[in-house]
Amino acid sequence: VVWTTANRETRTTPVPVPYGWLDGFALADGDDYEAAALADADRDGHAAWQEYVAGTCPTNADSRFLVGLSMSGGTPFLSWTPNLGTARRYIVEGKAALTEGDWVSPTNSASRFFRVKVEIP
Repeated sequence: VVWTTANRETRTTPVPVPYGWLDGFALADGDDYEAAALADADRDGHAAWQEYVAGTCPTNADSRFLVGLSMSGGTPFLSWTPNLGTARRYIVEGKAALTEGDWVSPTNSASRFFRVKVEIP
């Protein structure tokens, strides 16, 4: 007989969140994982499922997804932290002015404003 554990994750959130991740932060009070993933435990404006995607700490309001900008030879380079590598997909978008309509990806060096979206592949 071989026992395997079920890959248990939330079902009502926009992105499935593993129960083990929620347990690691002691968020699932009374085993209500769905409510825990939808809640904002640290009151920073981001639900636990969003913190899971970004790689931030759902119990620390000071935990942030940070994007840095540097220039080299007139070309902008972006970096971010936390960087979860291939466990996430990072989409860089830009625009020349904030009054422009749509963000463009891929962006180019004419962009003066950037944002980074994080997704789970």
